[in-house]
Amino acid sequence: MVSNFLRDSWRFFENNFAALAWIILPIAIPLEIIMALLSNTMADDSQAGLQILLIVVSLAASAIYGAATIIYVDAAVGGEKVTPLQSWWAAKDIWAAYLLLSVLAMVVIVLGLSLLIVPGIYFAGKYAFAGFELVLNGQKPLESLQLSWTKTTGLMPCIIGGGLIISALLYLPYFGIAELLDTDAPAFIVFEALFNIVYALFSSLYTIFAYRVYIDARQAAHPKD
Repeated sequence: MVSNFLRDSWRFFENNFAALAWIILPIAIPLEIIMALLSNTMADDSQAGLQILLIVVSLAASAIYGAATIIYVDAAVGGEKVTPLQSWWAAKDIWAAYLLLSVLAMVVIVLGLSLLIVPGIYFAGKYAFAGFELVLNGQKPLESLQLSWTKTTGLMPCIIGGGLIISALLYLPYFGIAELLDTDAPAFIVFEALFNIVYALFSSLYTIFAYRVYIDARQAAHPKD
């Protein structure tokens, strides 16, 4: 099942690559350029206020294209023609709620990762459907988290297995190349910025895969829909 869902997800990603790139990269590219230019400042502990501001800006920006990606994926799977601009426009009304949802989920997941990593992976799996509940079903952030926790019951091996495979495919090249570079050299800053841009685009595979599991579970629960 996991392999089939991963194949379906990759096929969708390939077929919709240009649209996904237009949704994500116009936001991700300038953001990463700014982060790279301020990398030395980010490493300075005396600039804690600026560091927090940049983190907030990064979360806010990713919330825009995160919500827009869900809108686009749902529409494309349903056979509707939606442009990246229309996805952005539709996302503007739920952007604040999606940002709050992202922050709440991130806090729980990071706390879980700090507890020997495994709890964080488990929490990430349990909240995999939260964005769909908020964006597609109009649920509030806390309700979305609660519904995702319930609806992922019995699906965790698939969700976590697929998520770990995607993570390995995304991060193994990064670690392999990073090992060859001096982390204090300008080349590493450029490499990291480029990787983060590529990651922003390819991380949509997490959303696509989770949506594939989500609709399969929904169809199993309501076979006549």
